[in-house]
Amino acid sequence: MLILTYSGNHTTKGFFYEWIKFARWLRRSNDEFRVPLRCGTASGVIFWPGKGLGTLNIEKKTATFVCAEKIISLAESELYDCLILVRNLRDRPPNCRCEQCTKIEALEKETHSSNHLLMVNEWADYCVGDTFPKTKHLIKALNRPLNTLNGPEEQYVALWYHFGQAIMGRAWSDENGKIAAAFV
Repeated sequence: MLILTYSGNHTTKGFFYEWIKFARWLRRSNDEFRVPLRCGTASGVIFWPGKGLGTLNIEKKTATFVCAEKIISLAESELYDCLILVRNLRDRPPNCRCEQCTKIEALEKETHSSNHLLMVNEWADYCVGDTFPKTKHLIKALNRPLNTLNGPEEQYVALWYHFGQAIMGRAWSDENGKIAAAFV
């Protein structure tokens, strides 16, 4: 009897063992990065949930299990929910806390920071006709002057609540230095 062992980690070995659904592997059986664990040329390890481990004939796509002292053979269509053991040569193990994975995870968090909701209230409350604020740094619409009937004009991002609904628009300084706005 042999028992599968794994010394080291995915960084030193270059792979880790992973259980994946047979149906998933079948869809990508040519995936060179998820290689079924084999004994010889055709036999792999398969797990039938609730029943136990068995032998997978990779070439024929059949499996044999022993359950309640009976030999049970399953065909390909009966194996879709079973799990097979593969060597994953590309990814990293889920929930791995090794130094390398921790660094990679930190870098991913930095580059995918848009996945995290950032809530900042940087809106200043004004009314149309108020004196246009000259001392605050305002966010320009499209970061440039917009073309208007009077030529290019500085316009700024504005928000108006209409019956509880947020409506985005633009605000600008009129010829009298007062706030003018338009909302769509």
